[in-house]
Amino acid sequence: DFIPSEGFEIQHKGGEETRNGYMAAIEWAPTDNFRLKADGFLSRFDSKEFARGYRVKLESSQSSYDNLTANPDGNIIGGTFYRNPGSSTRVELVNDDNQDFDEVASYGLKGDWDISDNWSMSFDASYSSAESNFRNGLLWSLVAEDATVANPVIDQNVSISYLNNGLNLPNVGFSQAEAFSDIDRVMVSKYGIYPYENSDEIEAFRLDFKYQLDNNFVSSIEFGARYSDRTYSNERSVFEYGSDSGFPNSAPPLRLTQDMVEVVDWQGDFAYFPSYLSIDLDKALNAWFPSGIPQPVQSWGTANPGVINSPTPGLGPNTAWSVTESGSVFEEVTSAYVMANIDTELGDIPVSGNFGVRMVDTNQSSTVLQDVQGDPEQGAQYITDDAGLINDQFASKIIGDTYTDYLPSLNLNFKITDNDQIRFAAAKVMGRPPINRLFANANVRVSDVFGSIDEDTGDIVLTNPTAEINGSSTNSPFLRPFYANQYDLSYERYFDDTDGALVVALFYKEIKSFIDTTATRPYDFAANGFDVPTEVVVTVTNEDGLPELNSNAEPITVTIPTVNGTYTTAQNNSEGGYIRGIELAYTEIYSMLPGLWSGLGVNASYSYTESEIQRTTGNGVYTGNLPGLSEQVASVTLFWEYEGFESRVSTRYRNPFVSKQVGVNEQTVNYDGETVVDFQASYAINDNLSVLFQANNVTDAPTKSYFGDESLTGTIQYFGTQYFLGMTYSL
Repeated sequence: DFIPSEGFEIQHKGGEETRNGYMAAIEWAPTDNFRLKADGFLSRFDSKEFARGYRVKLESSQSSYDNLTANPDGNIIGGTFYRNPGSSTRVELVNDDNQDFDEVASYGLKGDWDISDNWSMSFDASYSSAESNFRNGLLWSLVAEDATVANPVIDQNVSISYLNNGLNLPNVGFSQAEAFSDIDRVMVSKYGIYPYENSDEIEAFRLDFKYQLDNNFVSSIEFGARYSDRTYSNERSVFEYGSDSGFPNSAPPLRLTQDMVEVVDWQGDFAYFPSYLSIDLDKALNAWFPSGIPQPVQSWGTANPGVINSPTPGLGPNTAWSVTESGSVFEEVTSAYVMANIDTELGDIPVSGNFGVRMVDTNQSSTVLQDVQGDPEQGAQYITDDAGLINDQFASKIIGDTYTDYLPSLNLNFKITDNDQIRFAAAKVMGRPPINRLFANANVRVSDVFGSIDEDTGDIVLTNPTAEINGSSTNSPFLRPFYANQYDLSYERYFDDTDGALVVALFYKEIKSFIDTTATRPYDFAANGFDVPTEVVVTVTNEDGLPELNSNAEPITVTIPTVNGTYTTAQNNSEGGYIRGIELAYTEIYSMLPGLWSGLGVNASYSYTESEIQRTTGNGVYTGNLPGLSEQVASVTLFWEYEGFESRVSTRYRNPFVSKQVGVNEQTVNYDGETVVDFQASYAINDNLSVLFQANNVTDAPTKSYFGDESLTGTIQYFGTQYFLGMTYSL
């Protein structure tokens, strides 16, 4: 037995971004002891991105293969795969267009009042909102035997060869390579769009007091409270037409014309990859849908078994996810704190800092559609989607969690000399999960299996012999924050003759709890209380998507068993762990240099970090590094400032690390080390107007990932150099 990859992608990606930001502030000071300030910020951010190239689907369970190559551990890293009759081994030419329209607004009102010589207070009221409309249009094309005929058929002569080359570009070969750029062979076969519409609103209020003391230890006491009310919503929708694995008569493919396409040739190190057609999405869709391009809707899908009014029961799409993954999150946070500011001496050493505690009370909840198998006693309702389909299997509920945390903290600064000081800090800290992680959208799905009849043999051909059950519960309103006790100790040396400092810092973070995502395969869904089928009935269909009929004019069906697949969960891992290390930082402006060189300076830092966490998976308990952390990170910035002109060159390095990436599912992978060079220059034309130029990743350093061993290639991505030109005008 062997398990090759599901496939691979070779693509060009790019796009353009436009951002406009507006900010205004006004301050009113009617007296010497009262100030009122109002400000507002508005930003509109639009981006258009494309992905062009090919996506390879090996479908190894259906294909023939030879010349398999494995690494020393027996993992398949290459081979040649052939399409068999009735199978789905193929190369999809992809033309994806993503559009994202975002708007962020923030408004605030703040007042400061010096009540007396000892008392002062401040209050703050704010409102912020964010809206995002992400529209990801995907266009698939397949190679036909002849795209010029009235009834084109998909090319069955498919062979795909590949050999991974570790963290270098792979060797690939395609029997259809010349056809990828031929409009007489390539036909558009499927269009899909799967938007995300998000909104996020926060109302917040804050009140703080400060009382000055007259003693030799505590200089003042501060206390206050904060309240915030947050609502987040996520709406999904979908429209699909056609097939990414064939040319059904019910959704015939689109014949391309020369004005819709452009041949793309790979350049440089990629020049040996086959050329392909880049397709203008708008022109293709206008030709395919001359009466108007259909828009996505939130729908159960006609094939969803819970739909009671489906016009084609068991046939068509099952898009229940667009309904179950739509909903809202509600978060209310009330906090209060008290803090004492220190101003004293230890012997002859001045000591400053503070100590205090903060109480944080959280109430978080989420809407959820729970599958109660249509039981009215458990709240089952008739739920109608945007297409008018009615599902009676779900109950609409709000579930959530309430918890209270107490976070003590201590900060001490010891001024050893005028140029030297030691800092110590200790605190219990928390970090909330992103708001979208609190949305309850757990689901269990049975994979779709399709059946057809082989025209040559008359045999029934299934896309898979079994239907796989997979599930996910990676988001939940019961997820708690990241908790840790952290300790920091640093020594700082400030230079006499120049502007600069040398800092040496030690840090230790005792992790108490963190959100951990794990995947178990195979997962026994039934044994763990999930109501899942042991078998499913597949309706055999023709090219039009209609049922094939037997001699009694009844639909031909095949019953196949289900098998357990992957269950991905997120939970609060209370096994804990640690993060510890040392950091060195050096900053200096060489102001002793003559003339224009007096603005020359350098900023450099280096950190060494160790981390360890304990995780439990379906394969047992193991320890590893905290995802996202590199053991060694270094940066050097050379900068120069002179008469309104500023420029800087920065180099950032991090050694290999473990983090997450999204493939077929979210995966934890290894990333190779990276060295990135950036450049920035700006010029203040006058007191009101300045211009800025940035070039990020000047050397086009790639990002490379792999699965445990470098021979198991994950991704090799060249993002190119990004250029930004901006202007700032202030009144």
